[in-house]
Amino acid sequence: MRSHVFAAVACTVAVFLAAGPASHAVEEGAGDKQLSVAKRFGDDLGAGRYKKACENFDATMKGAMPPDRLASMWKGLEGQLGAFKSFGPSVYTKRPDNDYVVMETKFEKQTVWIRLVFDRQARIAGLWVDPSPKSQTPDGAAAAAGYKLPKYADENKYAEEPAAFGPEEWRARGLLTIPRGEGRVPAVVLVHGSGPHDEDETIGPNKPFKDLAAGLASRGIAVLRYRKRTYAYRMRLAAEGRITIREEVVDDALEALKYVRAHPRVNPDRVFVVGHSLGATMTPQIAREDGKVAGAVLFAGTARDLTDVLLEQLAYIASLPLPNQADNQKLYDEALATILKVRNKELGEDARLLNVPLAYWNEVGEAAGRSLQIAKELKCRLLIASGGRDYQVTRKDFDLYKRELKGRPNVTLKWFKQCNHLFFGGREMSTPQEYSQPGHVDGKVVKYLADWILEDE
Repeated sequence: MRSHVFAAVACTVAVFLAAGPASHAVEEGAGDKQLSVAKRFGDDLGAGRYKKACENFDATMKGAMPPDRLASMWKGLEGQLGAFKSFGPSVYTKRPDNDYVVMETKFEKQTVWIRLVFDRQARIAGLWVDPSPKSQTPDGAAAAAGYKLPKYADENKYAEEPAAFGPEEWRARGLLTIPRGEGRVPAVVLVHGSGPHDEDETIGPNKPFKDLAAGLASRGIAVLRYRKRTYAYRMRLAAEGRITIREEVVDDALEALKYVRAHPRVNPDRVFVVGHSLGATMTPQIAREDGKVAGAVLFAGTARDLTDVLLEQLAYIASLPLPNQADNQKLYDEALATILKVRNKELGEDARLLNVPLAYWNEVGEAAGRSLQIAKELKCRLLIASGGRDYQVTRKDFDLYKRELKGRPNVTLKWFKQCNHLFFGGREMSTPQEYSQPGHVDGKVVKYLADWILEDE
């Protein structure tokens, strides 16, 4: 269900770097030690000296990212982005909780950023690969460079305004895209897939949530999108070491629905929640807890055992003829061995699957199991859609919804044969590499969703 560009790579990274608050001014010479450590780490990594590169890690990172895992991550990047070329400029930033260094990293096909988190002893305490440096500023704010609006977007028909909502300690910020004109309009709240995401659900050069916002607003529907908590507050959450599915997805979605419903241009009786991937799986719960939505949309959701879904994803990736195929096969074998031990009750809650605590997998799995039953009980309109080229959430998932919700008058099921997990069109079965190529949410998907929302007006 992961919607990262580097799904088989990013999930191995145990500690994420926060976009966090604005950076603080630093004194001249500050950060020299961190920059020096970052340079040594980069030199060792680029030369394939993985054991030596790990010497710069703190104890947590050494456990989460041993040399073989670091090597697998690096080879995975090269498999997707081409041969490593060089490191460009590095930037040091000081924050109240931690310091970090952003390293421009050039591969044959694409340039990415490697973000290194440092503890107070200048040891590397976290690592994150940002696949979209041209669409992100160094501190994580979205920028327009490298992205062009889809043809179905008409900028003359809508405007955007900043949005902020929720409790101050977890203040969510994003954008409300509003059709121009007078009167109240229907509105949609977009809920992200797994992993840390900005308000556009940026994945490589792609911004599927921005596509949806522009496309729907061009058709008379307001759209609220926001930075996911695991994106905006990554550092704090990493420091706390535990996050529940409610904190990751549900709480902010409920606050977003309240916010958009109170907007003077929005018809409060015509507010919909649209979830993607993990967000889709949680959408029935969000709709039930809110109790006021006019409809709920599940784009590429699943109600199956998440470990089964995960194994299918990893098996598919391992089957692809990539330069790092052996590493992908190893990742699958390790995940399978861990899952079998879990099912045989040989591992406790403190064990990890792909460096994610079992407690989290169990919680999300239980939530997925509940979601189908909740969907059966919902009285609001439901649209369940999946893509025929999606290797992450497949026909098995769609058919489960179809079988269990068959004949219900409030349920619409739609199969987009030529779409991948992001609902981008194409012909061949999707691969992780496809996400690094520019694309847009298919115009047919946007039109179908808009027509469904406006259907009973």
